Amino acid sequence: MVNTEDKYIQVRTGGPKKYYNKKRIRNPHYKPVKSAWTVSKYPAVEYAELLRAFRSARLAKNMTQQQLAHELRTYQAVICNFELGRTNPTVHFLSRLAEELGLTLTITAK
Repeated sequence: MVNTEDKYIQVRTGGPKKYYNKKRIRNPHYKPVKSAWTVSKYPAVEYAELLRAFRSARLAKNMTQQQLAHELRTYQAVICNFELGRTNPTVHFLSRLAEELGLTLTITAK
């Protein structure tokens, strides 16, 4: 009987029972558990507005992404991915970014 809870299983490829004859493959009977609810970290409209606010504040200070990354001691790609909405920033990152750009960051829970 195949265990349907494991994502990968080990199979033997023939020959003596040696380590090199074992192979790890995907379990064809594995079904990931789907949660009953999904979490949207950010409502899309509010998050897009947040990204626009940070980008416009950076442009208002005539800073490039490279200059901002240098001030925050991070990489330019991190700033680019943040402005494009490709990452889920931490509160610490958002507060550092807001402080550098002269913005106030207020987080409310509803």
